Amino acid sequence: MNDLMVPGPVAPPAARRGGGPAPLVHTAAVTTGGTLAWVGWVWLLAALGYGAAVAVISFVGERDTSLWQVAVATWQRWLMLAAGTTMTTTFAPMLITNGVTRARLARSVVVCAVAVGLLGGLFLGAGFAVESVVFAGFGWPRALSNGVSFDSAAAVCRLGAAYGLGLSAWFVSGWLAGLARHVRESAFAILLVPALVPAVLAEGLVLGGVGAFVLPFIPDWRFPFAVGAPVVVTVLGLACVAGVRASREISLVHR
Repeated sequence: MNDLMVPGPVAPPAARRGGGPAPLVHTAAVTTGGTLAWVGWVWLLAALGYGAAVAVISFVGERDTSLWQVAVATWQRWLMLAAGTTMTTTFAPMLITNGVTRARLARSVVVCAVAVGLLGGLFLGAGFAVESVVFAGFGWPRALSNGVSFDSAAAVCRLGAAYGLGLSAWFVSGWLAGLARHVRESAFAILLVPALVPAVLAEGLVLGGVGAFVLPFIPDWRFPFAVGAPVVVTVLGLACVAGVRASREISLVHR
């Protein structure tokens, strides 16, 4: 009888339910869907505002450079930085308290970084494509603010690819900055410098290479996209590895 009353090992909640740990596809759907739930609305409102601005300009004047670049594309970096910075504080309590490991959470954030880069690149590339057609119809020059032309399908594709990679870089930099603030608050000012490396490299090596807007303090080096992109992708991979390792120290206890 006493043997029957001795409690055995307690199974984890997920195992007791018989479902096991949540697969990556489910946790990544949470991080990606939760991010796009508000980023998508921002993109939609930006596109509607752009359409209204083009309609007004067509009646009162003309453009000699891209409006999509100035009105929509240039501030997307800050949107991605904000999204990346809030990943840990937003999703860690939700997922970790429901049995998701910190490593699985980090990998879900990496999937989200790739997704927002792909979708953001498609969104901005589509905007440049539409603008190219509209500007051609009005007889306006199809050029960026620094004179680089986007009057061909190849140029539009390069812009979309460059912006997509740049958005992922800014997102990852924001994620690393948010992690540094969460797990190493005392050293945050020091860790912020390496955290921003992916974003800075993307600005100089990729966005500058296609003639897109570059931050004022970064030279417009005009590297060919085929040269700059592999470097940025490599740095992004290393940054994601660092983010996964740093996520092991995530604590839900108030600091």
